[in-house]
Amino acid sequence: MPNISIRQHGADAIDTTNRYFLDTGLPLVANTLSQQDLEWCMAMVRNLPEEKRLPWETVNASLDDDEAFNFAFKLLDAMDRPAGACACDYIQAEQVLNVNMLQNFSPEGSVLEGRMLTYALVTIVFFLADTEGTGVRLMFPVNDGVADYYINRHQFVDITSGAKLILYRSADELSAWFSTLQLPLVDGE
Repeated sequence: MPNISIRQHGADAIDTTNRYFLDTGLPLVANTLSQQDLEWCMAMVRNLPEEKRLPWETVNASLDDDEAFNFAFKLLDAMDRPAGACACDYIQAEQVLNVNMLQNFSPEGSVLEGRMLTYALVTIVFFLADTEGTGVRLMFPVNDGVADYYINRHQFVDITSGAKLILYRSADELSAWFSTLQLPLVDGE
């Protein structure tokens, strides 16, 4: 693998994601999470119930880190703010991407509703292919219901002996899943 930063691998994955979204007709754009995007994330969580408020302010330190991979999705009709965001760390020694936060901010009925993880996984598949990564871990799902959704709907495996604190899926499994994915998704998927 050429000696390029995780940030550059992320930018390449985002470019590939955008080509894929365009080809599939999704009214969605991915981009590297900017300071302005992060400020929107922090502002939007203030309006959510306490149990849905993720600590987006903690991402501030990694925005300029060449080894971080943070991205956002924007709806084509609202390009001034993120509709969803994902904050990740790539652990090079393990070749694993840790998803630390994933949140949908879009209005009900938007293309992201119920599909945030699916679209994030599309970007993650491209990122793992580019970095030759071995898998992805979803770190500390907000509650058991969310963890169960990731396990049952997206075939993640609990690697914390039933505690549901860290969920894992291999890059090979994600690639196989991606090869069967048909976008755009219809209601209920």
